[in-house]
Amino acid sequence: MTQTTPARRGAGAAAGTTGEPNGSEFGGDQKVGRWATAKLERALVARAVGRIPRGLETYHLTLCTLGWCALALASGYAAAALDPRCLWGIHLALVGQYLTDLFDGAVGRHRDTGLVRWGFYMDHLLDFVFLQALWMAYLWILPGAALPWLMLLAALSGACLAHTFLAFAATGEFRISRFGVGPTELRAALLGLNTAVALLGGAWLAQWLPALCAGAALGLVSLALPVQQELWRRDFAAKRAKCDTEEIHSGRL
Repeated sequence: MTQTTPARRGAGAAAGTTGEPNGSEFGGDQKVGRWATAKLERALVARAVGRIPRGLETYHLTLCTLGWCALALASGYAAAALDPRCLWGIHLALVGQYLTDLFDGAVGRHRDTGLVRWGFYMDHLLDFVFLQALWMAYLWILPGAALPWLMLLAALSGACLAHTFLAFAATGEFRISRFGVGPTELRAALLGLNTAVALLGGAWLAQWLPALCAGAALGLVSLALPVQQELWRRDFAAKRAKCDTEEIHSGRL
C-alpha cells in the first residue's frame, strides 16, 4: 500500500490513539513523504483503480506478495541449478510486487473495503518477507565466504524497515521517504542490482557485498538519528510542561 495520502495527524499524535486497538483514528494509511515518482504514481492509480476487476480485492493484491516471494526464490535456485539467466525472474517479481503493492491500498479505499488495520499489518509484514526473500534468492549463487555479508545486509535492510514502523509508533507519523528517496527508488535500485548480478554473476556480488552493507548501515543511521533527536526533544518538552503544571497546582494550594 504505497499510495501516499495527506497526513491527518499532528506531531503530538504519539500519545493519542495511534497505538490503541479501539481508537477512533489510525494513521497507518496516512503516509508522509515525498519522492520523485509520487505524483506520477498518484495519477496512475487514479486512472487505473476503477478498471481493476471486481473479483480482485485489496486482500488478494496484498497476498500476491507471497507469490512474488516464491518467484524470487525459485529464480535464484534455478539460476544456480539450471541457467544464470533465470535471475531475470527476480525482475518480474520486483515489478509484480511493486504493482500489487501500489494498488492494494488504492483498491481498498476506492471500494471502501474497510481493512485499514489488517491492510497495514499484512502489507508491511509481507514487504519485510519479500525483501528477505530477495536476499535469500542469491544464496545459491554466492560463494560460501560471502554468506555472512549477505546475512548482514539482510539484517540491516530489515532494520531500516523496522525503523519505519517504530518511528510511526513513537511519533504518530508514518514517514516512508527520506532525502527524496522512497519505496519506488529503492525498488529501482534493487532492479539495478539484480541486473548487475544477472550480467556479472555471483562473484561480482560477493565483491560488492561489504560496500552494500556499509551503505545500508549509513542509511539506517541517517533514518534513526533525526528521529531519536526529535523524540528526545519531545520527551523533555513534555517533562518541562508537566513540571510547570505541577508548580502551578502546588502554588494554588
